[in-house]
Order: sequence, then C-alpha cells, then structure tokens
Amino acid sequence: MEFGDLLDIVGDEPVFESALLLAGDVNAADVRPFLERSAEADLLIRENLERLLFDYQERPRS
Repeated sequence: MEFGDLLDIVGDEPVFESALLLAGDVNAADVRPFLERSAEADLLIRENLERLLFDYQERPRS
C-alpha cells in the first residue's frame, strides 16, 4: 500500500473521540488541561504532517 492510499482511506478520521475522556466518574476540571495540551500537540502534529506530505508530494516517483 502506498502512503497516499493510506491517506485517502484515513483522511481526517480521529483516533478517538475526546468525549470518551469525560465518560464515567471523572472531574471535567481535571480533564480540561489535558485537552488543552492535546489540542496544542495536535496542531504541532498537523503542521509537521503537512510538511512531511509536502516533501512526499515533491519527490518524483520512480
């Protein structure tokens, strides 16, 4: 399978729904800082993935 094929399949699908972090007996105030850090990390991951994809698209295929 080519990397581009994988991207076509997965697209923007989330790994899991963040609402699952609030399921059960948890305090939402305890979870919020984690969600904020996760959102910041997600932005960094997306930026780096975009750079990687740009490099991938620029390479000539053999």
